[in-house]
Amino acid sequence: MLVSHECPTCGAPIQAPDDVGPIHCRFCGRDFERKEPPHQPVAAASTPNVPSASVPPSTVPALPWALAIGTLVVVAVVVAGGFMVFRAPAPETATAATTAPPTVQAAPKPAPAAPPSTAPAPSAPEVSARADLEPGPFTLTWGGTVRSSADPEPRVGAACTLTGSFSVAETGRPRCDHLVLRCAGRVYYDSAAKLEGMESYSFQLSEAPVAGEAGAYRYGILLKDLGSRTGERAQITLDTQKQMVEAFRDDAPSFRIKLEVDQESPIRRGRPVFAQTLPPFPDVVTKTATVTSKTGRPPFSSRACTLQISPGFATKQTCRVTLTCGGKVIYGAGSTGYNECQLADGATGAPLGFVDPYPTPVNGEPELSADLGAHTARLSDTNKAGATYTVGFTLD
Repeated sequence: MLVSHECPTCGAPIQAPDDVGPIHCRFCGRDFERKEPPHQPVAAASTPNVPSASVPPSTVPALPWALAIGTLVVVAVVVAGGFMVFRAPAPETATAATTAPPTVQAAPKPAPAAPPSTAPAPSAPEVSARADLEPGPFTLTWGGTVRSSADPEPRVGAACTLTGSFSVAETGRPRCDHLVLRCAGRVYYDSAAKLEGMESYSFQLSEAPVAGEAGAYRYGILLKDLGSRTGERAQITLDTQKQMVEAFRDDAPSFRIKLEVDQESPIRRGRPVFAQTLPPFPDVVTKTATVTSKTGRPPFSSRACTLQISPGFATKQTCRVTLTCGGKVIYGAGSTGYNECQLADGATGAPLGFVDPYPTPVNGEPELSADLGAHTARLSDTNKAGATYTVGFTLD
């Protein structure tokens, strides 16, 4: 007569003859003494309900343990020295007297829960700054001219347009969503064209405040889309800072063109793309600078000039200054004129003044300083030959 026993080590049910002597557990390999009185014979209805489609009940012993993961139960069964794994939903709540293992039923594995975010919540200034930035989409263009072409078309001298559509990711980094190069009405590069082959891609966008305006910006772009390929999409490398674009395709119809492009895009007005270019003060300050003293030979003869102080970058070079005399920009021409202005209220108020102590041989522009509280300004320079001049101003 077979009597049901339970292994005290692993809990596996074992049927063994009702004889004297130890019982060997073939699940965990240990021996144990019989308990008195022996268990009652197991009824046929107590056999675990294992799906017969995957494992025949006659070859699967009773299931001694179950591991629950979320709403999933993973049941490991030792069979012929190996493990068979079944997936089943978690068993329904059982009473304290229930000792039978859970019923094994096939069930799809649920998707794992997303791990909790470890990124710190943005501080109030960061949230405010993000709200003041341009999320996009926005469009920028650069003009260009063909300088060399491997084919009759486009001809050298043909006008081209580089047009990009951009947006800003949640990380604050800009994305180039679409870029098209057209010359003489024909498309020579389209980033949306089908790619068949390799792609090595890089992209950068630069943003600079416009002198004499608030909330106005110009942009430069550096982009490479290269790699051996066939199909519609051409390859391109461009750097507006170097005023260079080269587009080509090796697969038929092949072409190779080189362009000279604008360093900066036309002015875009609105919110800045980058936090670094958030304006440190809201309005442009314009002063009439009247000459009160002069030594040497300054590069202008007019008695009055116009001094403009416009917002620069959020920190360090907080203002951009131009001094225009007789229609000629004496200070701040091109991409120069950046200074670290002293600001009222520490960092957010109107500019109070600035000092640029470096002459043209050092930084490409004259020395200029202004004290708006005292209503004075001073311009001076020393050229490479050693000649100097100095001009004093009063500011209205």
